[in-house]
Amino acid sequence: YLAWFANLPIWMDLGGLRTVHATWDNEGMLAHPEWRVPGLEWIVRSAVRESEECLFTEKVLKGVEIPLPEGYFFTDKEEIDRDKIRVRWWLPFEGRTYHDLCLPESDTVPRFPVTETEATAGLGYPEDGPPVFFGHYWFPYDGNPRPLAPNLACLDYSVAKENGALAAYRWDGEQILDPAKFVHVKTRLGIR
Repeated sequence: YLAWFANLPIWMDLGGLRTVHATWDNEGMLAHPEWRVPGLEWIVRSAVRESEECLFTEKVLKGVEIPLPEGYFFTDKEEIDRDKIRVRWWLPFEGRTYHDLCLPESDTVPRFPVTETEATAGLGYPEDGPPVFFGHYWFPYDGNPRPLAPNLACLDYSVAKENGALAAYRWDGEQILDPAKFVHVKTRLGIR
């Protein structure tokens, strides 16, 4: 299976449409187009902590994390205290609080303004960028999948959980995504 995975693209830019597992990192993708289909050697290098390949993989496949102010933490759904939050990478950080950017939402995350750090550099997806579809985030399913922004959609609605759904989008070349074009089927079995 590893050889098969090594030949799958980590992201796709089809001109009018983009797909990625967790985070669209335009800067990293432009700097390393050869990483789009990684190969086995690249996968091995990506396992080396703090290597450029590892940092890129963490961002694109797991999402962007930023540290909370010193001394602050939040407790996640598994009762683990965390001093970093995964963020809504498509939103610019300027004028936002840690609570605004936190993904998933948490009432225990401080409402302090986010300060610029290396981690916040590059946050935000351009409103005029091609539509980008991603997964990874296990959004709660409320029966109404919809775009997160005019040109952004998460298709992960917790299909492996009870009350989750498998979601897709019927794209016909539009720049502005239409909520009516989401297709979703509620899960029948939760795996928890």
